[in-house]
Amino acid sequence: MIQTSKQFQSSHADKHVSLKTGIGLKLGEVDNDVFVTQIVVGGPCFYDERVNVGDHLMSIDGVDVSKLSKNDIQQMMVGHVGTMVKLGLARRVDDINVYNFIVEIQRSHLKEPKGSIIKVKGSLGLSLQHMPDFTFEVAAIPDDSPLARNGILHRRDRIWSVNGVTLDQMRRCDASELFRNPGGAAMKLIVLRGGAVINLNIDEESFNISSVESKVVLSPICKSNRLGLRMEAHVEEGTVKIVSVERDGPADKTRMLQNGDEIVAVNGHSIIEETMDKKLKLDELVVLLETA
Repeated sequence: MIQTSKQFQSSHADKHVSLKTGIGLKLGEVDNDVFVTQIVVGGPCFYDERVNVGDHLMSIDGVDVSKLSKNDIQQMMVGHVGTMVKLGLARRVDDINVYNFIVEIQRSHLKEPKGSIIKVKGSLGLSLQHMPDFTFEVAAIPDDSPLARNGILHRRDRIWSVNGVTLDQMRRCDASELFRNPGGAAMKLIVLRGGAVINLNIDEESFNISSVESKVVLSPICKSNRLGLRMEAHVEEGTVKIVSVERDGPADKTRMLQNGDEIVAVNGHSIIEETMDKKLKLDELVVLLETA
């Protein structure tokens, strides 16, 4: 029988409740202890920001994990969408002190950022917006900020890296922490504006700011699902390197490509002379990659 939209939604309402998911954590075992090894981008813990990589998992809903098998731990982490799970965690503060704490996280599916605004730490006073592609865009520059007086940084510029650390797919709290600059040491930003890559060198003591626009225009991240590759542009060097090879993908099956390999040409086109996002088609059926 064909149902109307309302009839379908009514008859299937209970099925939405039965969907199960986790909280976006990956765990690993070291000497029979369980630790957080990865926080999944877009998952509940990614946005909650209270759990860090390296935290020692002590309990789940009050049950000591040392008494649980790996399968039991996995089963307890997963539950109905919207339900809560309580984690007991321990975090080493220094060589002597350990911080024990409990967090309660709501289970949900992966989500894109909602465009939330964060004010970064440090004297620059920037406000960044967390974009749907998990990058960070300049949302506001206060009038009293040295960046506003200098005029080099613009609204809607994307901050690609701070002192060599890439912000792509980073949590809001971690991105903000990168701008904390103890001692007023020089800070180096890589900024994306349209097709240009701009290097900013900022001396917070004297508030002198210099910029150099890169002559090499590259798409910072290029992911090809058909090849099973993820590559990253190192704009200062003018190079593109493989950062991950999908297991059992076309690239992996060649047994010739691995993380860290530098791509110098695609189908005969030089990486330096061409732009990754417009002229080098990495989703074609046959791609010839030349590595250094």
